[in-house]
Amino acid sequence: EGARQRVVEAEEAGRRQEAEVEQAKQRDVVKQRRELEDQQRSEEERVRREALEAEEEPKRIAAEQAQREIDRRCRALAEADRRAKEQAEQAEGAERRRHSDEAEAMNDKRRALQEAEELRRERADAEAKQQAEQPEQDRGPDSFIQTLMALRKRYKDTDPAGLLTCLHTLRKYVDNLDKNSCDEKFQRINCENAAFKTRVGAFEGAVDVLIGCGFKQGEGVLAVEPDFWRTKGMRLQSALNKFDFLIGQLAK
Repeated sequence: EGARQRVVEAEEAGRRQEAEVEQAKQRDVVKQRRELEDQQRSEEERVRREALEAEEEPKRIAAEQAQREIDRRCRALAEADRRAKEQAEQAEGAERRRHSDEAEAMNDKRRALQEAEELRRERADAEAKQQAEQPEQDRGPDSFIQTLMALRKRYKDTDPAGLLTCLHTLRKYVDNLDKNSCDEKFQRINCENAAFKTRVGAFEGAVDVLIGCGFKQGEGVLAVEPDFWRTKGMRLQSALNKFDFLIGQLAK
């Protein structure tokens, strides 16, 4: 009985041991399966990441290239803007210098003209004053001076404004002849012209002033001879100076 009991216990112990071994094997199998599943998941994750990275790499490279191109264009635009600004400043400086030089040249020319005009007027004033102060018997047979002074004397008090207009008109006729002595247009004066009648013909002695300058009276016209410039043309500038002197006196 005791031996049978030990045999039963031994068998029971063997079955428990086998059960434990089987359980251990099952645990190992489960563990291995889990490890394999974990490895598989890890591998799948790695593959997925690599796939994503492989998919994103061209985009990243393209984005970097695009950014580099944008940076390059920005630098090019900045450089172009800097150069344009520099050129504009240089052009503006050159334009300012040109305007300054032109203004200086104009000022120099204006000063020279003013000085020349002042000198001419001083000479004309001196000459006219000398003629005006010279006694009548010492003046000689200068019909222009005589008629001009007679015209001034006749109207300086009764019609100074009309006299001034008359003198300006007479001077214009003489000046045109002086500047265009060979032009037939200015060698003749139409005495029938309304402006001539109003500004010159209405003043006694005004026509005589033009005759004193070399014009000759014809039918409705005053005209100079074709060779006037060679014979008497040089006297016109002296006549203009005397006109300027008298006009200056009346305008004061």
